[in-house]
Amino acid sequence: MVDECGQWRWDLFESLLLYEILLHIVTVKVPLHATMRDIPRWVLTENGQFRVSSAYDVRIGVQFGPVEPIWRAIVVFKRISRVKTFIWLTCLGEIVNE
Repeated sequence: MVDECGQWRWDLFESLLLYEILLHIVTVKVPLHATMRDIPRWVLTENGQFRVSSAYDVRIGVQFGPVEPIWRAIVVFKRISRVKTFIWLTCLGEIVNE
């Protein structure tokens, strides 16, 4: 998104983004090595590959760390989706017996 002189190529993306986003981009310094190839990377996974589950974690504010065995068991559960969802919600405390 920068030219050979290291300047932003506004013509490539100014019509695609909201004005507020463009203002933010203006504040970002162009990389020193503008000739280097950009490599997309999802920083919320160890291997840099995007996973929907990591996006959900960000959305609900999950702290990253070791996964408890119960959650791993639910993820690999190979039965009816409704049952899996019920178990998941119960473990989250969303379904309580009153």
